[in-house]
Amino acid sequence: MSVRDVPHLNDEQTAAALAGAAGDEAAGHLAECAACRAEIERLERGLLALRQETREACDKPAEAFWTRQRLAATEAPQRRLPSPRFAWAAGLALLAGLGGLYLSREPATVSVSSVADPDHELLRDVERAIRRDLPKALEPAALIAVDLDRAAQAGRAKN
Repeated sequence: MSVRDVPHLNDEQTAAALAGAAGDEAAGHLAECAACRAEIERLERGLLALRQETREACDKPAEAFWTRQRLAATEAPQRRLPSPRFAWAAGLALLAGLGGLYLSREPATVSVSSVADPDHELLRDVERAIRRDLPKALEPAALIAVDLDRAAQAGRAKN
């Protein structure tokens, strides 16, 4: 079988070869295929160039950066605190606004009829108790007695 009959390396095999972890099949193909070897060499050169550019960029002094920082700090507008007159004016305006709100609201009105008078309620309970013929505790027994009396009258009427 010739090199032309064997397919070239796929992306995974190429990445493994670049990382130095090519399998036996990929290594054998690279030994025989000049096109795949050339592609690997081209990619290695690109990676080496990228590594070198990165190192050079990291080794450059950061003087340009710090120069820009100094210029930005010195050219920044100076912030001034508001004058005391402005603070007093703002405080007085706030007080005037709050005072206007306080004076403009209507006072709360309380309806006398809506408030329960405890003395009145007590007198009404006493009046109800006086009008009752029997004590409140015996009311359920009275209801049972009334039901028994009705049942007895109904039974007499049938006889």
